[in-house]
Amino acid sequence: MNRKKIIKLCIAFLLFIMGLWTESLLPIFGVLLILDSIKEKPYLKRIISFTKDKTAKKFIIIEWFFAILFAVWFLFFIQNNFIGIYTFHTSSMNGTLDPGDILLVNKLKPGVAKNINSVKWFHRKMGYDQLKHNDIIMFHFPEGDSLLKNRPTDSYYYLQRLYGESEFMGKKDRLSNLRFYPVDKRPRFVKRIYGLPGDSISIQNGIVFCNDKKAVYPKLSVDRYKISEELKPELIKNNIKPYNELITNEGIIWEIYEDDIKVLAKKGIDLSIDCLPKNYPDALVFPFSTHLLWNMHNMGPIYVPKKGDRIELNLNNIKFYKRIISVFEENKLEIRDNKILINGKESGYYKFKMNYYWVMGDNRPHSFDSRFWGFVPDNHIIGKVEYILYSKNTNSKSLLNYKDDRFFKALN
Repeated sequence: MNRKKIIKLCIAFLLFIMGLWTESLLPIFGVLLILDSIKEKPYLKRIISFTKDKTAKKFIIIEWFFAILFAVWFLFFIQNNFIGIYTFHTSSMNGTLDPGDILLVNKLKPGVAKNINSVKWFHRKMGYDQLKHNDIIMFHFPEGDSLLKNRPTDSYYYLQRLYGESEFMGKKDRLSNLRFYPVDKRPRFVKRIYGLPGDSISIQNGIVFCNDKKAVYPKLSVDRYKISEELKPELIKNNIKPYNELITNEGIIWEIYEDDIKVLAKKGIDLSIDCLPKNYPDALVFPFSTHLLWNMHNMGPIYVPKKGDRIELNLNNIKFYKRIISVFEENKLEIRDNKILINGKESGYYKFKMNYYWVMGDNRPHSFDSRFWGFVPDNHIIGKVEYILYSKNTNSKSLLNYKDDRFFKALN
C-alpha cells in the first residue's frame, strides 16, 4: 500500500470518528468518497463521466447545483456542530453588546447539545471546556414554550403574572393567539452566567453573591446609583458620565458603568445603589411569591440545581422547582392534601436530571433575566458567545458602516 492510500485511509478514519461524534451524515459521506477513490476504477469517476456524456453542455449546470448543495450542507454541518453566527437584538447587555451586533457562538463549550426537545434523550457531545462564572452564553428562552402570536417577544407567563392569571386567562382572544414551541424553536437570549450548577445565589441591596462571595461584575456592566446635586460637579470633574440619567421624586439617578464605579472608589467616593428596600415584596420576581418578601434587589439564597443532586421537597421549596420538575424534566406534578405527588406517587425527595444555571444581563436595571423567570436548563444552552464579528455604526453613512473597535472583538 503506497503512502497516498495510507494518508487517505487515515483521513477516512478521522472523518468516521467525526461522524460518530457529531451524529451527522456529512463526514460519513466523505468516508465513502475517500474509500471509493482508493479503488482502481472509482464509481464516482464513472458516474461523472456517464453524466457528462449524457448531458453535454448542461453538465456545468449540474456541477454548480451539486456544488451549491454541498456548500449549504457543509455550512449547516458547521453551524450545528461547531460554531453558530447569530444577531443580538436587545439592550439587556448594553455596554458589552449593542443591539444589532453579529455574534460568533462557540458550541464546543460546553459541547454540542443533541436531542434538546426531549429530556429523556438529551445529551451533550464532549466539548473542550466547561462553562464558568462570567461566561456569556446564548440559550433558548426557558419560558418561550408558550408565546402569543400577536406578542411574540413577550413572555406569556410574565404577562399572566403582570395582569393576573384569572383576568389574563379570561380573555379568549389572548388564548386563541397562544402558540406552543419546542426548545429549538424558542427565542434566543444572551446573558452572563452568575450561578453554576450546585451554587447558591443571593442578591443583597442590589449586589449579587455566589456561595456567599460577592460576584465579579464586568467592567462595562451597568447599575443605578443615587446622585446628589452637590456630587455632580465632582463626578464630571473625574470624567464620569452617566449611561442614562433619571430624575425621580427621590432625586437624581445615574446609570453608571462598573469601570467608573471602581475609579470613584479609588478616590474615596462611594455611591449608593438605587434599590428597593428589603422585605418589599414583588410578585413578578422569581419564584413569584409575595410571602418571601423578595424583590429584584433583595432575594435568596437560591440553590441552583445540579444533575444528580437529590433534594428534599416540601411545600416551602416546591415553588422553586415545580417548573423544573413538571416542564423541563417532563414529570406529572400535583399538590394534593398538602402532599407532593410526582407521577402519581407521594414524593419527599427529587433527583435532578439536568444541570441548571443562573444568568443575568450586564445592563442590570434593564435586563429580563433569571431574577424574573428562574433557571436556565442545560438543554436550552446553545453555547458560549466568544466574539463580536460585526457591529453596525448607526452614525456612519459609509457603505462599510461598522465600528472599528468592535470588529471581530473577543468577549470575556
